[in-house]
Amino acid sequence: MNPLRVIAFLARPCGLKILYELINNSDYQLVGVFTHRLVPASENPARPERNEFKEYVTTCRWGNVPLVRLADFIFPRDEEYAVECQKFIP
Repeated sequence: MNPLRVIAFLARPCGLKILYELINNSDYQLVGVFTHRLVPASENPARPERNEFKEYVTTCRWGNVPLVRLADFIFPRDEEYAVECQKFIP
C-alpha cells in the first residue's frame, strides 16, 4: 500500500510531537509543513520568535520536508492558502 501523502499544519510543542511521528511513520509521506514562526501578538505584543521554531526548522531539514513559515506570509483569503499548498502537490 502506498503511503498517505500529508500536508501538515502544526504549531507549538505538541505539533513537534506530531511532526516526529509523521516523519518516522512509513504509512505517511509528509510533503510539507506549515507553522507559525512568531508568538501571537495577543500573547506578547513584541512578537518574538517562538521557542520551538528552530526545532521545527531542524526537524524538517532532517526529514527532508519543506517548511512554510506562516508569519512570513499574509493570506487574506482561504484561496491563497490553497495556492501555497498546491506547491506540494505533484
